[in-house]
Amino acid sequence: MLTKHKSSNLLSASDHAFQSIYDMIISGEVLPGERLLETELSEALGASRTPVRQALSRLAEHGLVESSGRGLVVTVLDLSRVRDLYEFRASLEALAAELAATRSSRNELPLVAFKELREINQAVEDAAAREDVRAVNRQNLALHRRIAELADNIFLLDAIDKICDIIAISGAAIFTDKRWGKQVHSHHSVIIDAVEAGDAVTARDTARIHILNARRVYTEIKNNNLPVKTLSALDDDPDI
Repeated sequence: MLTKHKSSNLLSASDHAFQSIYDMIISGEVLPGERLLETELSEALGASRTPVRQALSRLAEHGLVESSGRGLVVTVLDLSRVRDLYEFRASLEALAAELAATRSSRNELPLVAFKELREINQAVEDAAAREDVRAVNRQNLALHRRIAELADNIFLLDAIDKICDIIAISGAAIFTDKRWGKQVHSHHSVIIDAVEAGDAVTARDTARIHILNARRVYTEIKNNNLPVKTLSALDDDPDI
């Protein structure tokens, strides 16, 4: 049963529908493979079917919604797609952290950037402590995007932006594991410290391991609901 979502006067009906359904997906309120019915969504959002239909079309463009024999459903990430997605993401995030650290070593990054990163990371930890999956998912993506911005490579940022929405679907599952939520803050801290110190190698390697560990967490959650093993602060053997 869908929770009713209040509209904001600052958003158009279509934008509100898009944001609300997006939040339902990244919080796990609606699960991969679950049908998205215009009538039910319209009632839950207090909107007519037209803006809901427009929102669903936009969500499909973002890769969050796909067609099936049963109509529109939340995109299903099978383990093969997750493997490919996270291998690609690991390379992108590692490069972003490396480039950001290299810029830092040349004093090209403002000091306020590191303050911002630590504030976002604290928000990740706070949301994880509250078990607020939607908030921790959002803040986690925001932190990774900020590092990509600091890398100052428009093509890299564009590639990361294009996969962020799909990553959000897996995050809805990953962040239900309390241990991973706590470890994410620790991993992020190492990356941020390395970027600030201008240590490109540590920043790159840590970011890569962090993303591949996230892939393993997701895989272990999905494989017969096995318990997620407690990972060390940085596991140097992320293969699954």
